[in-house]
Amino acid sequence: HVISQSSTKVTINPGTTSTVEITNDVIKSRVEVLKVDSDTGQPLKGAEFELRNKATNQVVEKLVTGEDGKALSGLYPFGEYVLQETKAPDKYVLNGQEYFATISEHMKTIKIEVQNGVKKGQIEVNKSDSEVSSLKLEGVEFQITNETGKVVDTLVTDINGHAISKELNVGKYFLKETKTLPSHVLSSKVYEVNITENGKVYTYNITNDVIKGRIEVNKSDSETKGLKLEGVEFQVTNEKGEVVDTLVTNNNGHAISKSLHYGKYFLKETKTLPSHILSNKVYEVNITENGK
Repeated sequence: HVISQSSTKVTINPGTTSTVEITNDVIKSRVEVLKVDSDTGQPLKGAEFELRNKATNQVVEKLVTGEDGKALSGLYPFGEYVLQETKAPDKYVLNGQEYFATISEHMKTIKIEVQNGVKKGQIEVNKSDSEVSSLKLEGVEFQITNETGKVVDTLVTDINGHAISKELNVGKYFLKETKTLPSHVLSSKVYEVNITENGKVYTYNITNDVIKGRIEVNKSDSETKGLKLEGVEFQVTNEKGEVVDTLVTNNNGHAISKSLHYGKYFLKETKTLPSHILSNKVYEVNITENGK
């Protein structure tokens, strides 16, 4: 209780008892909560709290923070109370901690600061070849941009074709491949990523097509250019010396290989017409452009 500051005049008469009634007010006070962003210290509006009597666990008041991040309770009597957040502001993680307030001084507001962290998530990429899923692509670069187009993170896949972003605040992001391997086609696809859950990793399994090209032969007589040579055979070998395709010219002296993966190849004439001399020249062909 509050010590009474009033004085009372008492008249004492011989042989009598004088009775004086003195009252004391119960100590009362308020609880004020200040809600802020844990990173920036910015006040947060819309956080909801319960104030409970610790002894009975009964809710005595519900509070909601305003524009200044503050909420002030009514007057409550001497005792122990518990303040706990029940609903976090939009995009923030609920702070479930209990804050204890002991009302022991009259009209002294008990101030409690409660921090909230923004919900955060991560973006993960697994990069592999589109034809051979076990072939993981190392060194592929991705950029993550926010809604204003600002680059917020850059990812580069490791030896396992894996990359993961730093923690990103809730919101909308865009994931785009910006560099790939010389042997593969750069993907133009843009992935929209909406981070809405705290601690969640948003995973994207992305494949790349290997660059492919073809080797074409037009065979003619060296003296009579209009004379096309049909039935001339060529072999295409890779760097290991393995034959990857065999071409035979048609009646227009033309032949074209199947699609060949990025790399170095060698084209050599292996059979010609009885009327012509077999060429011993070997042509080195580097396939580096897709569809060429």
